Amino acid sequence: MTSFVCVVAALMCQTAQAAPAFQDDSAAMLQHSHASSVDVIPHTPNGDATNGPMVAAMLTVSRTSCGPGGGLNVASIGCPMDHKVMGLKNGANWTEGCLQCGESLQDDQGLISGCPWYCEQSGGMGIWLKSVKGASASCGTGLAIIGATTCPMDKQVMGMFSHWMENCQSCGANLEKKGLIGACGWWCEQSLLNTGVWLKSSKGSIPCGNGLTVASTGCGMNNQVIGIAGSSGEWMNGCQSCAKTLQDDNGQIGGCNWWCQGDPTGVWLKSSAGVCQESGANFDAGSGPMMVADADTSMKTCDLNNEVLNIVGDWPQGCNQCGNYLAKANKKKMNAKRNKIGDCRWWCEQPAVGSMYLKSSQYVCESSGLTGMMVKNVSVNMDEQVFNILKGQNDKIPWFTGCYSCAKFLAIESWQFPIHDGFAWCQKDGVGGWLGTNGINLHALPWSQFPKWLVTTMPIVLLQMVCSFCT
Repeated sequence: MTSFVCVVAALMCQTAQAAPAFQDDSAAMLQHSHASSVDVIPHTPNGDATNGPMVAAMLTVSRTSCGPGGGLNVASIGCPMDHKVMGLKNGANWTEGCLQCGESLQDDQGLISGCPWYCEQSGGMGIWLKSVKGASASCGTGLAIIGATTCPMDKQVMGMFSHWMENCQSCGANLEKKGLIGACGWWCEQSLLNTGVWLKSSKGSIPCGNGLTVASTGCGMNNQVIGIAGSSGEWMNGCQSCAKTLQDDNGQIGGCNWWCQGDPTGVWLKSSAGVCQESGANFDAGSGPMMVADADTSMKTCDLNNEVLNIVGDWPQGCNQCGNYLAKANKKKMNAKRNKIGDCRWWCEQPAVGSMYLKSSQYVCESSGLTGMMVKNVSVNMDEQVFNILKGQNDKIPWFTGCYSCAKFLAIESWQFPIHDGFAWCQKDGVGGWLGTNGINLHALPWSQFPKWLVTTMPIVLLQMVCSFCT
């Protein structure tokens, strides 16, 4: 028993004497160059009766330095790669450290060993620097798409830790600039479970800048703007940005004015031929710009009979504002000289409570925006009722005043009234006033047989004769 205790004591003394040499060797081996570092792993093999006492052995593993000053390291670099970033101090930002490590190892193309790289955190265990071999693409510092970026595409953007939508849009713009995203419009979409953001593209989608797309464009469009980043309060800004990318030099899309309209699920970019206010307004669900319903795209046709929608305030005033706006736009587009919509004069009419209509006709015989006094046809031997004669309170014969005014307007201002071989006449019956022409020769009638209404219309002939010398 005494001899066993002595043997044990001798072994312990021998181990204690060897300890200083082990510590000195370890300290020396932990020194490393900028390019690599060395991990020292002590290994004590089992002794036996033949080999003698246990001996301390050293096993070394080479590691690659990275980050500012080489203060961080990974096991190795290559493609593929999946290594924990070591050397991060307590309290340090893991994401920032991993990105700095990757940046120090990447080449001019942003690749590590020819592959895109990114960082991925594993709970509280640390952060890993990864690269993927095969069909994949780098799309920014530490951002990567795993898989092909052809169109259509539906790939998660890897390497994001905050500002997901902004980073995804940056990734998409990077790929688009490098020509790696195909000819399709692309957008970013966050998963419903908040597990990440996906970069998507689709055939037929139309890009409108900053990772935004719409399904189609042109006059009459009504499409949701896809890919808007941020909260719902920023949706309108995204829609405005998209529209301004698509609009022409006149601020229109497909020749029509546009607006943005949002609801709790998103925002829509819309345009219409009949919008009677400038482009660029924002509206909530259930509202919209003042516009003519079902307007002809070119607005060149006559016989408009369309309801004016979304009038705010006084209805007749709003309708007149709409007509004046469309006529002004018509002047600019068609180089027109008169207040017309297309080729015709217009007026507003309220056929029933709760509605207001904008109308136009070829033979309106007063200035636009009034009552729409008109005849339905003009010919050499016409006999047409004058519609929409405004009755004055102190006018004993309003039908005659209206008829005369209509004849004068057509004969002089519009030069549409054919009195070349005859004279105009106005006549009243139980229905209203009638305007006509015929071949009556005033000189063949004695003065006593001159109808009073015919004498009253003689100034029309004289006025037209004057105008005939001026044209």
